[in-house]
Amino acid sequence: MAQLLSGDIGGTKTILRLAQVNDEEVQRYASHEVEIETLFDARYPSGDYPEFVPMVNEFFAAAAQQVPQVKPISACFAIAGPIVNNTSQLTNLSWFLRGEFLSGALGIENVQLINDFEAIGYGVLGLQPEDIYELQAGNPSNTSPMAVLGAGTGLGQGFYYRQAMSTPCFPQKGGMWTLPPSQS
Repeated sequence: MAQLLSGDIGGTKTILRLAQVNDEEVQRYASHEVEIETLFDARYPSGDYPEFVPMVNEFFAAAAQQVPQVKPISACFAIAGPIVNNTSQLTNLSWFLRGEFLSGALGIENVQLINDFEAIGYGVLGLQPEDIYELQAGNPSNTSPMAVLGAGTGLGQGFYYRQAMSTPCFPQKGGMWTLPPSQS
């Protein structure tokens, strides 16, 4: 069994989750057919921490009270803000996150930072028919592009499309753009 750490990091709150997955299923993860068991999760007020690492260490200590061994092999953190080369300066916090630094500081082999709407885009793929409320009837194709939108720190946006072996998601931050007013 392999442990995975995930997190939703925002200016107001951070939610962390320690999960377990069968080692063989990690290889199939891209197909979204993996059975994931949550071992421990917790929510923290982001502003109460000067940096991210102390929060994660507190999470590990709390998880260790309920989980025999806390040793994630990989982590993925969804961040409300832009990601460039696996780094992020959070929009509403002074935190600067770098995947390579977090890997060493937390003792996790692989740490990946992604935009929060990229994470939402991938999460939409796991929805069941009973989780979906249809706003307008249509005839969608399994190969049609799809979009996700949501208000938060900015106007979060993302789009994705299905390919032969994967479904890449492309995040956007429409509400964080600065465009001058029209001069017409």
